[in-house]
Amino acid sequence: MPTKSSVNNDRTKTILTWTVIILSIALVLSWLKYVKSEFRWFNYAPVAQQVIFEAPNYTAREEAWMIADTITTVPTSQNPLYKESTTLESYISSISNGVKRDMVVVDTNKMILADTVSKNVGSKFMEDKGNEVGQTIADGNIRSFEEISGDYPKGITQVVLPMKDQSGKALGAVIVSITQIK
Repeated sequence: MPTKSSVNNDRTKTILTWTVIILSIALVLSWLKYVKSEFRWFNYAPVAQQVIFEAPNYTAREEAWMIADTITTVPTSQNPLYKESTTLESYISSISNGVKRDMVVVDTNKMILADTVSKNVGSKFMEDKGNEVGQTIADGNIRSFEEISGDYPKGITQVVLPMKDQSGKALGAVIVSITQIK
């Protein structure tokens, strides 16, 4: 017959064994949780990086949409802003200085109505080597292109959005640089 001390000894060993097992399981579960969080991070990091790289592009698009909407819907005296050349040029210059981006507004023939570089006003926009501006005016799709010109000899990435009236008729395009200018 077992003695009282051997029963207590067995009970203590059982409790210690179960304690070690439970702590081991807790340790393994904690480790698995850590590994899972690391795995999520490794999946999250490339996505986050892509969003950061695309953020300037989204910002340029948003700015271009706001500009296109403003110049086609806000009246000055009797006409929308895009029909008032002096006011439009002042507006584009002010916005461009504020956000530090190149901005150009063209009509359906790609004639420059307003530009950050004011000497270009009145000339035809020819810096889109693949006619991205003309294509955007024609089909309404957003495009981007690299402008390499006398104004930007090292190149500047531009996004072009259609400029339309309330009925959806093409009026031209708004071109905004994705990167900031000095």
